[in-house]
Amino acid sequence: MPPPNAAWQFPPPDATAAQVLVAALNHLDTPPPSGALPDHPALRDPFGVAPLSYGARDARLARTALAAVLAGESTPESWMEEITPPGEDDEDEQRTWTRLITTISDYRRRHHRAGPDVLGPRPQGLDGEEWDHLTDAIDLYTHARVARRLEPIRERTAAAALVPPTSPLRESHQPDTNRPGHRPATR
Repeated sequence: MPPPNAAWQFPPPDATAAQVLVAALNHLDTPPPSGALPDHPALRDPFGVAPLSYGARDARLARTALAAVLAGESTPESWMEEITPPGEDDEDEQRTWTRLITTISDYRRRHHRAGPDVLGPRPQGLDGEEWDHLTDAIDLYTHARVARRLEPIRERTAAAALVPPTSPLRESHQPDTNRPGHRPATR
């Protein structure tokens, strides 16, 4: 074991996996470095950048899908079309949709789901409870989105019901009986 104040010792670039593991375990007993870690091949992936976590990938996919929906384009994956998209003017709805897409993407990855079906068939056991929870979340989001779209229609209908039938604002759709060719209704 290195002394408590020993600096982090990098294994050589051609070190074996066992040497890298030993160095990493020894590092756990040392205090964190005061500055940035130097560049080392063991700290990079083959493409030279740190790989994204699965959660970051799911969040990136959701943000890409939201941008596509708001631009009027199709979503990156067909299963996303099954979930009612958010409106352009409601940021809370956009955040909720993005969080829902991120969570569903995580579920699909962990359960090896592919294709247009959002969650696939209901699994048994505890995974079935997660499936139920996600199904409920999709339903609640969809119902809330549809209810929000119906609010202005309900308000207009309620406002129209308050206008008295004799008001000049209410148009009368009486048939014109004086026009040529009009025949009175027969009984």
